[in-house]
Amino acid sequence: MKLIKVEIEADDRTLDSDLMGTSSVSVGQSFSMQGGAIVTYRGRTAETDLAVPQKIELTISFGPGVAYGLTAEWLFDRLKGRARTLTVNRSETQIEKDEIRRVFEETLRQDERSFSK
Repeated sequence: MKLIKVEIEADDRTLDSDLMGTSSVSVGQSFSMQGGAIVTYRGRTAETDLAVPQKIELTISFGPGVAYGLTAEWLFDRLKGRARTLTVNRSETQIEKDEIRRVFEETLRQDERSFSK
């Protein structure tokens, strides 16, 4: 199982609920996506000042043969126009479908090379 850590900075206070598909979100909550990826909610900053964006943290688990393109598309569809920044494994990533897909692909390939050494 390969993990990608995702951090999202957003002003939208309902984004974490929309990402997880439920109005009640808790740390450690997971769901399986079509295509086989597992998304796990790792929490968010508890900002009371609405002028300060919240940071949402997720991990996405990929097993062998998981369709990372579907996962990238799912993430883009939820973030477009709603998030300020997207960070994937500590690298800021443009919120564009092809860019997210490219970063997922490169990250997963890099992990494969690391494990095969």
